[in-house]
Amino acid sequence: MWEGKYDEKLSQLYDEYYERFGCLPDTYEEIYYDDMSYDEFVGYINQALEKNVEIDEVIE
Repeated sequence: MWEGKYDEKLSQLYDEYYERFGCLPDTYEEIYYDDMSYDEFVGYINQALEKNVEIDEVIE
């Protein structure tokens, strides 16, 4: 679960991600959210939305 900075930009990304995939981008147990910065997290969400794949498929 993401516990870092949360602002309007991230809120909008969460809404868009939920509409597309039916879950939030910080609900994947295999992803270590504490190891990434806000900018990395936002970037991963944007990549997932652009590629139309869930976030676990863009995080290496």
